[in-house]
Amino acid sequence: MAQSEVARIRAQIEAECEGFRRGLHGYAITAKHQFIQARYERLGQLQEDLARYVGEHEAMQQVVALYVRAFDGDEKRGRESDGREGVKKVMYEYINE
Repeated sequence: MAQSEVARIRAQIEAECEGFRRGLHGYAITAKHQFIQARYERLGQLQEDLARYVGEHEAMQQVVALYVRAFDGDEKRGRESDGREGVKKVMYEYINE
């Protein structure tokens, strides 16, 4: 039961990250800062949900990995990284302390 819930939460996180990436490159009705804040709040809630099953540190690692994987697709599609390489580096250093 817990494994299926973990899989469901991970799928939601992945979908949020993909939506986040697409929203940053597409046209948005709301201001970008509102969009970014809403996505981060949703990811934070999903991370808390996931932590109930796998622990806080593991949940953070999984969210960061899914976030980075979603944004790595930009470089593969030939888009500029908009400085996200620095963010990814900091996130990886943080979770690997």
